[in-house]
Amino acid sequence: FFFVQETMEPLLSTHNAMYHTNEHLRPAAPALKYSIVVGVVLASAYFLASPTAGVQELSAAMVQPATMQAQRALGVSPMQQGVVTNQGMLSASEERTGPVPKAAVPALSAAFHDVLRQNGVQGNWMLLGAVTFVASIFGYIMGRTRSAAAIPVQECQHVAVDTTSLSQSCRSTVQQNVALAATTGTKVGEGVLKVDEGGLEYAELTHPSGASAKVFTYGADVTSYVDASGTEWIAVRPDAKMDGSKPISGGLSHCFPQFGPGAIQQHGFARNVDWTVHSISESSVTYELTPSDYTRAMWDKPFKCLFTVTLKEDCLDTELVVENTGSAEAFDFQAALHSYFDISSIKNTSVGGSFSGKTFLNKMLDPPAEQVEERSEITIAEEYDRVYAGVNDPVLKDSGKGKQLKIVNSAGWKDTVLWNPYGNEGMGYDNFVCVESVAFTPVQLGAGEKWVGTMSLVPEPIPTAANLKVDEGGLEYAELTHPSGASAKVFTYGADVTSYVDASGTEWIAVRPDAKMDGSKPISGGLSHCFPQFGPGAIQQHGFARNVDWTVHSISESSVTYELTPSDYTRAMWDKPFKCLFTVTLKEDCLDTELVVENTGSAEAFDFQAALHSYFDISSIKNTSVGGSFSGKTFLNKMLDPPAEQVEERSEITIAEEYDRVYAGVNDPVLKDSGKGKQLKIVNSAGWKDTVLWNPYGNEGMGYDNFVCVESVAFTPVQLGAGEKWVGTMSLVPEPIPTAANLKVDEGGLEYAELTHPSGASAKVFTYGADVTSYVDASGTEWIAVRPDAKMDGSKPISGGLSHCFPQFGPGAIQQHGFARNVDWTVHSISESSVTYELTPSDYTRAMWDKPFKCLFTVTLKEDCLDTELVVENTGSAEAFDFQAALHSYFDISSIKNTSVGGSFSGKTFLNKMLDPPAEQVEERSEITIAEEYDRVYAGVNDPVLKDSGKGKQLKIVNSAGWKDTVLWNPYGNEGMGYDNFVCVESVAFTPVQLGAGEKWVGTMSLVPADF
Repeated sequence: FFFVQETMEPLLSTHNAMYHTNEHLRPAAPALKYSIVVGVVLASAYFLASPTAGVQELSAAMVQPATMQAQRALGVSPMQQGVVTNQGMLSASEERTGPVPKAAVPALSAAFHDVLRQNGVQGNWMLLGAVTFVASIFGYIMGRTRSAAAIPVQECQHVAVDTTSLSQSCRSTVQQNVALAATTGTKVGEGVLKVDEGGLEYAELTHPSGASAKVFTYGADVTSYVDASGTEWIAVRPDAKMDGSKPISGGLSHCFPQFGPGAIQQHGFARNVDWTVHSISESSVTYELTPSDYTRAMWDKPFKCLFTVTLKEDCLDTELVVENTGSAEAFDFQAALHSYFDISSIKNTSVGGSFSGKTFLNKMLDPPAEQVEERSEITIAEEYDRVYAGVNDPVLKDSGKGKQLKIVNSAGWKDTVLWNPYGNEGMGYDNFVCVESVAFTPVQLGAGEKWVGTMSLVPEPIPTAANLKVDEGGLEYAELTHPSGASAKVFTYGADVTSYVDASGTEWIAVRPDAKMDGSKPISGGLSHCFPQFGPGAIQQHGFARNVDWTVHSISESSVTYELTPSDYTRAMWDKPFKCLFTVTLKEDCLDTELVVENTGSAEAFDFQAALHSYFDISSIKNTSVGGSFSGKTFLNKMLDPPAEQVEERSEITIAEEYDRVYAGVNDPVLKDSGKGKQLKIVNSAGWKDTVLWNPYGNEGMGYDNFVCVESVAFTPVQLGAGEKWVGTMSLVPEPIPTAANLKVDEGGLEYAELTHPSGASAKVFTYGADVTSYVDASGTEWIAVRPDAKMDGSKPISGGLSHCFPQFGPGAIQQHGFARNVDWTVHSISESSVTYELTPSDYTRAMWDKPFKCLFTVTLKEDCLDTELVVENTGSAEAFDFQAALHSYFDISSIKNTSVGGSFSGKTFLNKMLDPPAEQVEERSEITIAEEYDRVYAGVNDPVLKDSGKGKQLKIVNSAGWKDTVLWNPYGNEGMGYDNFVCVESVAFTPVQLGAGEKWVGTMSLVPADF
């Protein structure tokens, strides 16, 4: 009696709680009758074998395992004080509040006596134990194979449980089991499932922005997405069944592992089975699908699907992960989101994207057949079922709503299906269109591999006339603005940027006075598009892109993207499947542009040329020059008859005649306008490889004196394969011209840049020789020396500083140490803590060394170091040249006797230039001290450290690129030169460097002071 009273009755209550909260277990009731016989045999055998067994042993042998099994079936973990549901872990602290479900547990005593009466064993406690034990095992098995039907919170009401006949401990156990049963399947983490009118469970996602979504467990179907503005985007057909009797006809319906008809049922089984909740929160839910007897009967593969829906302020993100959970064989599958989108009317709706030129399967034909789409914007006026292979960028546009929905397939989904049962009133054809994200070609998934399909729904206003303004000539344009005060004007006609005013109020783009602004001809001005041809050729001059309307793809306050696709007009000239997207983005300090050309076909390649025929506003042609890597470049002079190639000798171009030149390989032009006191960097970072300079010098009607064309060009035809894209990016970056206004003048009349840093560090860099003559670190220590006999008037190289030796080091074919140290370099760019100087060929340099080169030397002052970078470029287009280079660096010291130079000297061969003739020797020391006249070239040493015990500091000379050798020089004993207060530790490229046409060499050296 004690055994039954204290153990069997709570076990029975646990079983009943499980039984009455899971409708799938109810068919097992008849099996209870047959389990009685087995229970009697088991119980009798136990007592015959162990007649002295006590209650504890019997409980351990029978009751405890059965209790654990029953608890597992119910969702109670024997190892944890909580509930494990098929949706996740519910901790003991997350107690279910509210009344106990009415259907959860009947009066315990009534259920107890009912079981006895049904089986004719009332009063037989031993048989009751056996029955309960077997029933618990049976319930556990059933519970593991059938999913639990959750009882919704809102349908629960309080019922009394009669436990008065039980002992206190038994009552406690029964009440705990009832509470556990009441929580099963209702709450997971922060999310709660609700129940639809048809009895199907769903997760209701919400976002603080006001957006919401509804995701059913049945088919893991997203049946609603209301964006933050209150617009519904997902449709459910009026004939849909919402009771689980068939797949939901609407929402984002899953087709897996098959799309359409095939070996198994239409569209597979994923859309008509219950998915389990893997995780849930207020704004996100993940459902899980794994094999069951039902799915195995159709498709016996080891898989797991996870479908995640995440609601955000401005979009709805989805991710489907399909995993092959097997350990051996691969399998193939198809997948799709059969997406029904809500529309105001089919007549108000179109679907844009890269459709033009794509092959599609028209399933409305009998038999289905492939065709080629000519349109980029699809409208539907007939029954529609088309599979567009390779289209994954559809945009649903609904003029009735005044909005569009971007369907962004960023992974996995490679194809798009458009479907509508046009004319079928029963299906509600006029209020939805299916734009389906599809993996149509079967995906092969190896054992353990995963496939991921991500799709986002991004609502936004349709870019229409409401977002545009109209010019006096009737042409529409986007007016871009930026909080900095910058603005831009971009017309739909020709996608032409006709104005860019920077943050300081300077206009940089010109429109000619003779321009037509009514669409009767291309706009003569702005950033005019030449596509698919540049200049004269097979079709009209400069192609058609500049004299057709582009459509607005997207628009915001500071950015606009225009789109161009084939039309009858363009096909008559150039019948190719293309799409162009041109994006203009206004920023605080620049205007960025990007042109994307796509071959939207599925078979053939095509060639094209492209250019931004850019008209730039200038104060006067006489105030203007264009710098860049022109020197040594071959250009096509189109002013000659016939046009002919020539070689440019200048790096800074000025215009004093009619000009039309194509500079191949020049993509770094800088427009300088001394009248404005500003320059405009035209930064071509991708695609645009060439530059054209054009000006109709002397033509007053065209307004020649107030503009110059500096065009970004892809002059050599680009071949674009089917499905490929070409990208050209160009940015306009205004800045002050680095002139005397940014420089100071030394007593000897030489200009210099004075760099400063908040740490207190400073540096002085002369334009003459680009020589760094001072570096004072943050502690106030000077590290660079200038000899007392130095000439600071430009009459000879400065004897001191970081003096440039280029293109020769030491004596040779030209003057000692070359010419770089005794010519003026120009300021390329300058700021408070950095300056870049530029050197290009001049008549003076060509007389010695007639090579097409450009040198850029950058000095950057930092808190704890001084960084330098020398870039040498061969700007020619044919021949290579050799050069040497060095920073002949004079370092300030307290005294030569206090100084040593450490580094990897030991064992190195050095050239001792103090010998006559100079000879090679081997260095035995790793720390060099100087007590005699010194001139040694240490090949392969590039890590010297200058140590000055008098200063109590050291200077690391960090040569991180280019500089491979070190020269130590000191005119020991020469008082006139001030030998005792400096030592030269030079960074050198002693072995001549060969530089091919278009190649660059870089030497970087940093000075890093530290305590001794």
